[in-house]
Amino acid sequence: QSRATAKTNYAMKKIVDINWTMNNDIVDSLNFKGYEAKYKKSLVTGMDRLYYDRNAPYEKPVPFYNTYKSSTTVTKPEAYIIPQAYCKIIDRLRWNNVEMTAVENEKTMAVTAYYIEDYKSPNTPYEGHYLHSKVEVSMRDVEVIARPGDVIVYTGQEKDRYIMEVLEPQAPDSYFAWNFMDGILMQKEHFSSYVFEDRAAELLKNNAELRTAFNKKKEEDATFSENARAQLNFIYEQSPHYEQTYRRYPVYRLK
Repeated sequence: QSRATAKTNYAMKKIVDINWTMNNDIVDSLNFKGYEAKYKKSLVTGMDRLYYDRNAPYEKPVPFYNTYKSSTTVTKPEAYIIPQAYCKIIDRLRWNNVEMTAVENEKTMAVTAYYIEDYKSPNTPYEGHYLHSKVEVSMRDVEVIARPGDVIVYTGQEKDRYIMEVLEPQAPDSYFAWNFMDGILMQKEHFSSYVFEDRAAELLKNNAELRTAFNKKKEEDATFSENARAQLNFIYEQSPHYEQTYRRYPVYRLK
């Protein structure tokens, strides 16, 4: 009954917590029972080795931290749109009995997209994955084309907590964290400097706002002002030629 109530309450929430951190302001105490640590000669190495003397028990209070506080909060969207290319994610949602609606006709939809601004990954794998953490995002309103075969996952259902914690990229167990979307982290399009030079000059000539931002950065950043490639890249990133899906999280939020 408590579990059913919790699911219902979560489904009704508009703002939810998706990540937590230890609350060091709240501390309890435990009476720890142990044996004194001592050293004796090792029969293997002849050097000192650690052992615990079972003839010397002791007790002492130790601090016990068992309270967490929210570190990341998000507003629950009306729905998530998942492109059919991410079939491994759709399969897992289906396996967990998440209710989904298939897109039947191609249509352009106004959505909010996350862009991955930063993240950390370990040098060695964990459970066969390089688990991402400390994910930082920005949000932009964009238009995307939903095609037949894509799915829409509406919130307000019994599986809301599962939905939020696997589809929100900053959640510690999100599908992004578990490397299901690493393709977006690789820039697949770029430019050749000798080809882009003339186009960059044209862009600066015809775009006063870009020209102002470009000149300002050269004035404020001495390293940038001496790096021709960095200057071309700055213009490229502000141009229509820039790869718009680079670092764009592919699961979109429907307002």
